[in-house]
Amino acid sequence: MNTELIHSHEEAKEREKNRREYPRIPYIESLWYTICIPDKADALYEGFSLNISQGGVLFTTQHIPPLSSIIVLETDLDTLSKCIEIEYLLFRIQDYLFGKVVRVSHHTEKDCFEVGLSFIKQSEKNREDIQDAIELITAV
Repeated sequence: MNTELIHSHEEAKEREKNRREYPRIPYIESLWYTICIPDKADALYEGFSLNISQGGVLFTTQHIPPLSSIIVLETDLDTLSKCIEIEYLLFRIQDYLFGKVVRVSHHTEKDCFEVGLSFIKQSEKNREDIQDAIELITAV
């Protein structure tokens, strides 16, 4: 077999393994979220986390949040803080974390949707879309 192909395949596998900035940790817990868009900001949806990292969370739900929408996440922050550092890095208001939907896929076996949520960092809290989401949530 061609050794160039073997090396390039091994390199690709190594890049894939290291492409995540933060390692994922299995984290299976109930969570609730609000989608920060008009006509949905007053609804509370339920989901179940699958894994978490310092960068975000993967969860399942029966409702489809739009890609790029801002979500306010409610979960057990005491337990969550044992898995990731939430005090200084992530933007939160009281017991609510903010995130942006970066991936949605249909999980046919479980008949639900898997949602990839990227946490909003403290350094991003002044973005216009974050301020709009805060205003929308606090108005409800």
